[in-house]
Amino acid sequence: MSPGQIAAPRATLRWHDRTAFALFLAGLILLPFSTPAGPGSVVVSFGLPLLGLMVVTYGALWWWRPYVRREYAAAMACGFALLAAQTISTLESPVLIPSAARWLANVVGFGVFAYLLSPTSFRLPHATTVPRFRVTLAALIASAAVLSLYFIGTFVLAVKEHGFLTVVAQRYAGGAMALTWGASNAIASPLIYPVFFALYLASSAALNRPRRLLVRSVTLLLCLAITLTLSRGAIFATVFGALALAALLDVRSQIRLLASLVLIAVAVFTFNSWLVSQQLLSEGIGGALVERIQRQDVATLNLRTIVWAEYLQQLGKAPLLGEGYYSSVWLHDMTPHNIVLTTFIERGLIGLVLSAAVVVYAAGVIVRDLRLSGLRRRDPFFAYAAAGGVASLLHLMVEDANFTQQYIIYSWIFLAVIFLAHRELGAAQRAAYQPRGSAPRQPGAALPLDPLGA
Repeated sequence: MSPGQIAAPRATLRWHDRTAFALFLAGLILLPFSTPAGPGSVVVSFGLPLLGLMVVTYGALWWWRPYVRREYAAAMACGFALLAAQTISTLESPVLIPSAARWLANVVGFGVFAYLLSPTSFRLPHATTVPRFRVTLAALIASAAVLSLYFIGTFVLAVKEHGFLTVVAQRYAGGAMALTWGASNAIASPLIYPVFFALYLASSAALNRPRRLLVRSVTLLLCLAITLTLSRGAIFATVFGALALAALLDVRSQIRLLASLVLIAVAVFTFNSWLVSQQLLSEGIGGALVERIQRQDVATLNLRTIVWAEYLQQLGKAPLLGEGYYSSVWLHDMTPHNIVLTTFIERGLIGLVLSAAVVVYAAGVIVRDLRLSGLRRRDPFFAYAAAGGVASLLHLMVEDANFTQQYIIYSWIFLAVIFLAHRELGAAQRAAYQPRGSAPRQPGAALPLDPLGA
C-alpha cells in the first residue's frame, strides 16, 4: 500500500447492515403511496412504518453501543436542535394529534439522518468502491422517480376520466389532480432537489454509459412531473436553480448541462404532443401554463401576499415559543405559505433559531466546499447541491410543502447527503493533494484516493 492510501473498510455487510438498508430502500420506494384521506383521519405514507422500523434498528444498536463520528457531531447536534424545536412546539400545540403526526414523521426523518451519518455502525452496499453519499443519492432519486410515475399516471387517468379543465380545477389535496397526501404544489416541491442530484449523477464519469442513460431518463421523468403539476412556483424555482447551476459550473460542465436541458425540453414537448394528439389536453401544457400565469391573482401570488400581511400581525401573540407546530392551518384556516413566517408563527423566535441551525450549517458547508471545488476543479457535486438547495428554499417561500411526510423525509436525507459529501469528497481531495514526503494518514482518517475518478 502506497503512502497516502489507507486500508479500505471490509465490504462484507453484517446482518444489521442488510436489514437496515433493506428497510431504508423499501421505505423510500413506498414513501409516495399513502392511506386514503378522510374526515378526521391522518394520512400515513406506506413507507413511513418501514423507515420507522429501520430507525428502531438503528436506535437499538446505538443504545447498545453509542457512538457518533467526530466529523458528524456538529451536524448531529444541529439536526437534534431542529427536532427539539419541533418537539417543544408540538407540546405547545392546541391541536395535538395533527401536530404529533408531523412531529412523528420528523422523528423518523431524524433517525434516517442519524443512520446515514453513522458509517461505522451501519455500512451501505459497495462501501469500498462507492462513496456513501452516492449510494444515498441513488436511493433518493429512485424514490423520486416512483413519485413522479405515480403522479403522472394519476394525472393522465384523471384527465381521461374528468377532462383537463375539471382536473386543473381540482389541484387541492385529494382532488383529481392531486394525490391523497398533497396538492400538486406539494407534490412538485419534494421533486426539486432530486432533479439537480439526478443531473449531477448523469454527468458523473464514475457511472458507466448505461447507468448514466438510466439517470438521464429519470431526470426527464422528474422534470416532466414538475411541469405537469402546473405549479408556477415550483417551475419558476426549478428554472432559477438551473440558471444558478449554470453560473456555478465551468464551461465544459455548462455545455453538458445545456445538452441535458435541451433533452428535457424535447421530452416535455414530445409528451405534450402526445397529450394533444390523444385529445387529452387541447391547448397543450404550454397553453395551460400561460393561462395560469395570466390569471389576475398573479399580482398577489394567488393571494399569498394578503395572507402574509395577516400573519405578520400575529407575530407578537406568541413571540418566543409560537402557537404550536402545524397549528396555523387549524387556528387561521390557512398556513402562511412561507417557511420563515410559518416557522416563526408556529415555533416562535426560539424555535426559529433552533430550526435554522442545521440549514445555516449545511449552507456554510456548501459555500466552503464550493470554493474548494472551484480552486481545485474537482468534483462539482456542491454546485448541484447549492442550486438544488436554493431552488427548494425559493419554492418554500411561497409554499408549506414541508408539512408532507414525503418532503420531511426527503429534506432530512438531503441534509445528510450534504454532510456525507463534505466528509467523503473532502477526504478524497486532501488525499489527492497530499504533498510528497508528508506523513501517511492514519487508518480511518480518510477515504482512499478519489473514488470518483474525477
